[in-house]
Amino acid sequence: MSHRKRMISQASAAELFGLVTLRLATDRLATDRLATDGHRAANQAEAVHQLRVNLRKARTALKLFEPLLPRERYRTADRRLRAEAHRYDMRRDLDVLRHEILPRLLPVVGGTAQKKLAGRIRAADRAAARPVTPDRVTSERITAVVSAAGPRLHSTRASRLSGRKFLHQRLDSLTARARRRLRRSTRDDRSALHRLRIALKQLRDAQLLSRDFLPRRQRIDLAPLRRATAALGELQDLERARVLLTGFVREDPRHAEAVTAAVLRLENLHRAAAPEALRLARRALGKSARKS
Repeated sequence: MSHRKRMISQASAAELFGLVTLRLATDRLATDRLATDGHRAANQAEAVHQLRVNLRKARTALKLFEPLLPRERYRTADRRLRAEAHRYDMRRDLDVLRHEILPRLLPVVGGTAQKKLAGRIRAADRAAARPVTPDRVTSERITAVVSAAGPRLHSTRASRLSGRKFLHQRLDSLTARARRRLRRSTRDDRSALHRLRIALKQLRDAQLLSRDFLPRRQRIDLAPLRRATAALGELQDLERARVLLTGFVREDPRHAEAVTAAVLRLENLHRAAAPEALRLARRALGKSARKS
C-alpha cells in the first residue's frame, strides 16, 4: 500500500475534511486557469459552468461533514455559498429559457409574441446585471468559506471515527434521505420533484468527493445517478421557464393569451416527462446503496 493510501485509510474524519477542502482548492485553480485563458467565449462559458459546479460541490462537502461542524459556522458557510450560487443560477435560468425552452414553443407562440418574449428576456438580462464572466473573488471565496467552517476536532464522537467509517455512515444517511424524498414525490408535485433532485445531486456529489478515500470495491456506479439528475434537471428547467413566463405575463398583460398557451404547453411537457424521471430515480437509488 502506498504512503498516500495508507495515510487516507488511517485518517480521522476531521483530517478527511481537510483533504476534501484541498480538493476543492484544486478545482478552484482549474477554474481560474479557464477564466484567464485568453478571452474566448467558450472558455468563459465553461468557466462559469465550472464555477457553479464548484459552488455545488462546496455546499455538498459541508453537508457531508455536517456532524463535525459547529452549527452556526455550518449555517453561515452554507448561507454564503447559497448566495454566491444564486448570482450564477439567474444567468443560467435566462440562458435556458432563451436557447432551450423558447425554440420548443414556436408551434404554440406566434412570431410576433416570440420576438416580444425574446425582448423581455433581454430586458431581464439587463435588469439582473449578472456577471457573464466568472468572478475570481467568488472562486477564491469558495474554499475560504468551507475552511472557515472548521471541524470540531475533539469535541464530538463523529470526529473520533475513522474517516472511512464516517464517510460510510454519511453516504448511507444521504442515500436514506434521497429515498425518503422519492417516496414523497409524484409527477404533479413540482416542489417534491425539486427536493428529490437536490437530494440526488447531493448524493452524487458526495460520492464524487468520497471516491478517493474509499476502496474501489466500496464505490458505486454513478451513471444511474447522473441519468436521474439529468432527467429531473429537465423538469426543473421546464418549471423555471414556466415561472419566468408567468412573471412576464404579470409585467406585460398584452401578450397574456400567447404566453398562457406557452405556459400550458410547458405544463404538459412537464407532466409527460415526470414518470420517466421518477423511474430513473427509483433505479438509481436501488443501485446506490453502499456495497458491502
